[in-house]
Amino acid sequence: METTCVHYSREYVGSPCIVAIDRDRCVVADGTGNLTAVDLKAQTVGPQLFVGVAGGTATNLRSLRGNPARPWMVAVATRGAYAAIGDLEQKSVSKIHPVEGGTVQAVAISPDGGTLAIGTGAYTAAGPPPAARLELWNLSPEVGARFVDSAALPGACLDAVAWSPDGSRLACALGMRSQKAGFVAQLDAGGLRALSYFDIPFAGASRIGYLEGNAPGSQLAVSLRGGFRVLDAVNGAEAWRIDRPESPDVPLDFDILAAKGEVVLNSGLVLDARDGSIRSKFLAMNDCTSIAGRPGGGFIGASNRGRIYCWD
Repeated sequence: METTCVHYSREYVGSPCIVAIDRDRCVVADGTGNLTAVDLKAQTVGPQLFVGVAGGTATNLRSLRGNPARPWMVAVATRGAYAAIGDLEQKSVSKIHPVEGGTVQAVAISPDGGTLAIGTGAYTAAGPPPAARLELWNLSPEVGARFVDSAALPGACLDAVAWSPDGSRLACALGMRSQKAGFVAQLDAGGLRALSYFDIPFAGASRIGYLEGNAPGSQLAVSLRGGFRVLDAVNGAEAWRIDRPESPDVPLDFDILAAKGEVVLNSGLVLDARDGSIRSKFLAMNDCTSIAGRPGGGFIGASNRGRIYCWD
């Protein structure tokens, strides 16, 4: 598999995350507080939208997600008091402040592009722990974002959230204040009613996603520091796992390639989604913090040194 590299910055950019817009264009969010569009074919950068706190320190953006209905619209968690919606076509930014307050740690956009899920919480060292919450917001092109519903969840922080492929369910990965253990909650998107709930022996999940959609044997993929887990969505039983002992403090990132029945990890593995067997490998870059499938085949990854890797 051939690897090429495109620079979008010459500086250290924290832990960037990446989404593909189409075959040749992508968006990166990073520690500078910016959303940056990159044309991989022309190797040009821009437009760029600042979504961090004006006049403040750099914002460690995370949980970058694209809008399936409007490719140039993305959502991102700021680890601050709001989520940000960036429209790189209109060059506009909207900030969504949770009704219940709190620090926004995770976002996800529904498959139809009409609803934004926001996860809040924080691993505070002192004082009363904040409540982890999930909020839903309607994304209307005519009237803007409108609050729909919310639910209090166990734990101190909602680290990651994902929609099921048909938009009927939400999966949330949460951590306890100790950051030594956590929970996974699966909710009905129509009324945020709990469908399943179980403990997990880790916290600080960086991503969660549905592997088998709405099949009776539906599974959840979860990435964490130095590891990747596939769990039964109902009872949490572990189906298979991948560990990265050489980099135990580095979060693994993944993308689900549903059409191929594969999972790709930024550690350079392409796995069979059914049993975790290795289908192929590619040259991994140690500074790659995020991975995404590339429309038409291959993958793209974002580097903490301001690079975008393209594997074809």
